[in-house]
This record gives sequence, C-alpha cells and structure tokens, in this order.
Amino acid sequence: MKTSLSDEFFSRLPHRSSNLQRNALFLTLLSKEMEARGYKRPIAVGGFAVEAYTIGQFMSLDIDLIGNRDGIATILQELDFTTQDGRNWISEKFDIHIDIQGGSINIDGGDGRVTEVEAAAGCVVSMISITDITADRISAYASGHGDSEIQAIAILQAWKNHIDFKALRKICEQENAALEYRNVIREAFLQKSEERT
Repeated sequence: MKTSLSDEFFSRLPHRSSNLQRNALFLTLLSKEMEARGYKRPIAVGGFAVEAYTIGQFMSLDIDLIGNRDGIATILQELDFTTQDGRNWISEKFDIHIDIQGGSINIDGGDGRVTEVEAAAGCVVSMISITDITADRISAYASGHGDSEIQAIAILQAWKNHIDFKALRKICEQENAALEYRNVIREAFLQKSEERT
C-alpha cells in the first residue's frame, strides 16, 4: 500500500519533543518535497528564524516562509492544513502554523542573502542570513516592538563573529532605525563586558 504524503510527514513529527525540533523537521520535509516538485526551497524568516538562531531561546508561534505560494499551498492542502486567507495555514492535528509571507526575498541581494542552517539536529533549512534577521529585529524594535530589541541583543551576542556589521548598519539606516541600531549594539556589548567584570 502506498504511503500518503501526510503519513510520510507526520509519522516522524511526534518523535520530536520541542517546538523547534518539530518545526525544523517539518520545514526540512517540506523543503525536500518542494525540490522534488521543481520548486526552490522555501526560506524561513521572521520569528522562526529568530527561534532557530537563538536555539529556542525565543519561541515563535508559526513558521514564516518566503517561497512559491502555489507550490507550498498545494503541499499544505495535501497535508490537511486549512486556511482562511491563503496566507496563514494551520494543521490542527500537530499544531503547526505556517505564514506564507511572499514569493521572494525583498532585500538587496535577494536569494544571495539566504543561508543553510542546521536549525535542529539533522534538520537543515534555508533561512534569511544572520545579518538580515538581526536587521529585521532592530527595525521591528524601531517600529515599537519592544521584545524585538531583546531578540536582536541575544542574536548579536551569540553570533557577533558571523554578522556583517557594515551591512547591518546600512540596512538599519535605510529602515530609519539608526538610533535603535546604536542602542542595541551598546546594550549587547555593554552587557557582555559587565558580565566579565
């Protein structure tokens, strides 16, 4: 008897204990299925990227994706996800929420600003770069989302040797978040120096 796509995906998900592990495995399987159908791998952005880069320090309620909307939607329908608006999809059975945010990366360099990351053990996914997710969090902080400041600080502290600070500053200036950039940099590295004294 042929195994359904739903069985193939979901037979493995309950064995993952944490939200990050489960969602990373789901995204890994979704990426492989997208490639098998001739589409590019979807790119994780937003809260899920923050969760992955901080190894679960900040939990996201959904998986924010950039990718071919029709391709992703077709697979999600086959997996019994439901949607009201074609953008936000929910699997009631496994409490997985997908937000398809667009078809392509809307930043200078586009797909060149994407990296492959092991988001959980054995789960490699395409994600927005560490520099760009940091800029995203600083921009969100500038827009009044206070929790985004804390997320940006945590990412900076953990990934300072992997961040392109020149590009980060430029992006923040373009997003009218230069003041917030300076504040976050000061907080991130002042805290670290105080911890060492």
